[in-house]
Amino acid sequence: MRWVQSGPESGIREDAVALMRLAGLRSDDAAVELGIAYIRELVTDGVGPRTRDQLRDDLAARDMFAGDAELVLAVDAIDWPSSPHHAHARLDWVDRFEGAEARARYRTVDGEDWNGLFRADLQRVREQFEAYPTRRVHVTGAMRLAVNFAVGFELPDVRRWVLSTDQRGTIWRTEAQPSTEATASLSKVDVQQGEEVAVAVALSNDISDDVLDYLRDHRLPVSRLLVLTPEGGPGPSSVPDDGWLVNWAHSARDQVRASARRATGVHLFMSAPAGAALFLGHRWNTIPGPLTVYDFDGREYFPTFTFV
Repeated sequence: MRWVQSGPESGIREDAVALMRLAGLRSDDAAVELGIAYIRELVTDGVGPRTRDQLRDDLAARDMFAGDAELVLAVDAIDWPSSPHHAHARLDWVDRFEGAEARARYRTVDGEDWNGLFRADLQRVREQFEAYPTRRVHVTGAMRLAVNFAVGFELPDVRRWVLSTDQRGTIWRTEAQPSTEATASLSKVDVQQGEEVAVAVALSNDISDDVLDYLRDHRLPVSRLLVLTPEGGPGPSSVPDDGWLVNWAHSARDQVRASARRATGVHLFMSAPAGAALFLGHRWNTIPGPLTVYDFDGREYFPTFTFV
């Protein structure tokens, strides 16, 4: 046996600081000393293998978790994108989707995955993250609107989660200062096919006609369609920043809640930036359920998640 040291102890400590920060731990000098003492204790006491949960309990008992750390959740739904982030939890669903390449992956091979495997995975990650004192999560990966909404729904504002995401090179945060100028414009279209309500979020494109066609073709039990747009109408640059989106999402949620108070269910359709779907799911509370979220495969809409 021979001992090999890759560099001076100071370099090893510097590496430990970066790795501890990535793991959601405190990275100050005192925390590094606590970490060294803990590893020494494991060796000298001959503790043997430790599970992730046992390690987390040991570190929590030593007050080594950082309360302001940002955890990273990577959801590789339709592709495996490269990312500079170290993921604390990664969900890989690519093989669960039909299609040989990312742009063709819309529908799952097994339709039960939405409310089965995918929901179970998201709930498991939430439970894993709840073991940390921080409630900050950066969401990354490759996913369509319904999955973005589901991530926000499982990590809601009402449970004190703070989410962030990279929207075309700019970090959007759900804790951004709300813009007082952003409100959702609401229009209503009678459908008269039942007691439920359909909601069309038209931020990027006007999807009201397509949604109406779907509701009528599939005879969904909907009384009326609520169309939510930005003031000035939908468009590719209608969402300028996260502050605007925070206020718009609040306004949209409140208007849906008021209009769907007596509805027996809600059907949600979206044409919006990915960050907008995440923010809407994050704020979607106190609205009657069940809620069914739809995605668009380039030709027609199809149901994905159902939240009760």
